[in-house]
Amino acid sequence: MKPSLIHLSLVAAANAVTVPLEARNSNCSIKWTKCDAALEKLKTSKLPIECANVTAPLDYTKRDSKETVTLELIRVPAVKKPSKGTILFNFGGPGDAGRTGMLEQMDQLMPSVGYQHDLVAFDPRGTVNTLTFTCRNETELAAFTSKFPTYSNSSDNALGRTWAGQGVVAETCYERKKSIGSYVGTAFTARDLMTVVDALGEDGLLRYWGFSYGTTLGATVAAMFPDRMDKVILDGVQNAHEYYHSHDEQMNLMADESFSGFFKHCVESPTCPLASKNHTAAQLERQFWNFLYKVKYDPVRVGTDIVDYDMIKNVVVASLYGPSSWINLAKSLGDLFNKNNATTLIEYEKKIRGNVQASVTPDANPGIQCGDKDIKRVVSREDFMPVVNEKYNTSKAIADSLMFSDMACAQWKMDAKERYGGDFHVKTKKPLLFIGNTWDPMTPYQSAHNMSSGFEGSGLIELKSYGHGSFAQPSACVVRAVREYFATGKIPEKGKKCETDTPAFSGKTFADVLKIVDGSK
Repeated sequence: MKPSLIHLSLVAAANAVTVPLEARNSNCSIKWTKCDAALEKLKTSKLPIECANVTAPLDYTKRDSKETVTLELIRVPAVKKPSKGTILFNFGGPGDAGRTGMLEQMDQLMPSVGYQHDLVAFDPRGTVNTLTFTCRNETELAAFTSKFPTYSNSSDNALGRTWAGQGVVAETCYERKKSIGSYVGTAFTARDLMTVVDALGEDGLLRYWGFSYGTTLGATVAAMFPDRMDKVILDGVQNAHEYYHSHDEQMNLMADESFSGFFKHCVESPTCPLASKNHTAAQLERQFWNFLYKVKYDPVRVGTDIVDYDMIKNVVVASLYGPSSWINLAKSLGDLFNKNNATTLIEYEKKIRGNVQASVTPDANPGIQCGDKDIKRVVSREDFMPVVNEKYNTSKAIADSLMFSDMACAQWKMDAKERYGGDFHVKTKKPLLFIGNTWDPMTPYQSAHNMSSGFEGSGLIELKSYGHGSFAQPSACVVRAVREYFATGKIPEKGKKCETDTPAFSGKTFADVLKIVDGSK
């Protein structure tokens, strides 16, 4: 895209911020029906589900346009009747599906909100069937994966190959998806949230719980429509300022400390299979890094499999999302280091790859995120090296797993039709509630603190835990606060801190937390 065209598109996006939401569906009634067989087949919960469609404008900046997009919704009806209203959810990404996310989380979400609300999610723009942002077919994706590295530090030339590969992604997506690329941005999805609120025909206010990227979406909709906010929880908080205006430099601030926490809690636990009486946490961590750098240059053949840098990083990055999976990481590394047996690691990594591939819409993440970013595009890897160096200096555990996204955005050729252009200093109708984990590897507590400071009167909970989001290490303290917030709107006292009730390597789960919460009544 030529510089002059970039400039014009940015001006158009900035001007579009002031376009008011047209409440086109305010008199409509959603017709909830049985979900299709594919969704029903995925459901493992005993809770019932219903599905429906809502029509939204394709382009909110064109008031007279008749082009539309269909939003596909899923609902879990309130267990306790009558319902106190609907809570909308977004599970992150950007690019995560809403309906399957609800199927995966509904057994945790319903008791967390006190059983008294309907739970609704929809597949955001760019995902599943909603303006599907997939630039490559399965054959092309497989060829790309085999040709370009997953981790930008996996070899001496991986960084350059990652840059080149993401340039290919940017060019391919522009050529194949430029007709919809400007319509999948966060500001339009924020307006979709309000379109659904209008279609629900309740009180016209948004009740919402967003996770990870869903916090940026939540902060955006709250800033765009402050007078229409009821109870809004932002959980696992991104720094929305950085999301829109930089390469998210703060995002992995606690990733290495989180990884060190894995070794610390391992040696403290009698059930950790990696622990040894002869090794401290620091020694175990050093052993890990020495082995990783060794297989970077000398991968190990195990039968028909190869244990290499990418395989080990896959299990590390996936495990950092939640301490409940630390036992799998510990067993994999324990067998590898203590028994010279890589079978556990190989099988665990295959399972991780299968889960990831089944849960995402290819290319939706850059399609949404890169179009949202108001950043300088660059033409060479050399020009991008300051970002690379800053990221690498922030985290060696995770930074090279996300460089592909940063490099795609640096070379992206499409801009969202609308971007939120404000500063997130807003007073909402009802105060928002922010939740941040102390050692969150993806969205550090510092981001929750920074974002909450901009929303006047908002509440903030620091959960003293690891993993990404409050469900990574559930806490009865958090569940009680969430229930009270959705029931009464009350936010916790300033400086609220919660401890987890599911310590690492304890085997305790959300079900154990619920016993604490419900038993305390």
